[in-house]
Amino acid sequence: MARPCLCCNHPERDKIDAAIVGGVNAEAISKQYGITKQALWRHRSAHLPKAAIEAAKAERAEAEGRRGATLLEQAHELLDKARDLLAKAEDSGDIQTALRGVKEARECLVFIGRLTGDVEPDAINIVVHAQFVNFQQLIIDALAPYPDARAAVAARLAHISEQAP
Repeated sequence: MARPCLCCNHPERDKIDAAIVGGVNAEAISKQYGITKQALWRHRSAHLPKAAIEAAKAERAEAEGRRGATLLEQAHELLDKARDLLAKAEDSGDIQTALRGVKEARECLVFIGRLTGDVEPDAINIVVHAQFVNFQQLIIDALAPYPDARAAVAARLAHISEQAP
């Protein structure tokens, strides 16, 4: 039997829903209402209408546009500034500063690429992540009464660890 949704049963559900739809950081919502981020994610995925979430995102984007430069526009401005400073450093013959300018311009390009989706975010190796390691141990411990299953799962987990970058 599925567990009841903590958000749906929370006395301040309306406020939680409004915060989620309004784009409030999950960590902030979690702390304010005493609900885990996982419970918020499950609630958002299963119980909030996707149309409401998308409409709120569009509204926030429109408001951001009205406020001035978007993050992408600001990133392009920083790139332009980095290029200008790079050119000045090159003109003055200051190689060290020029190299730093190249690095900053590259960082701006990578950031713009991530914003536009042209550059993939850095991969995370969960195999070495403490939560994954703890989860592995939890599974192995839970399978103690079943030695054959335990050995099979341990072998598969070892295989995953060997495949990790």
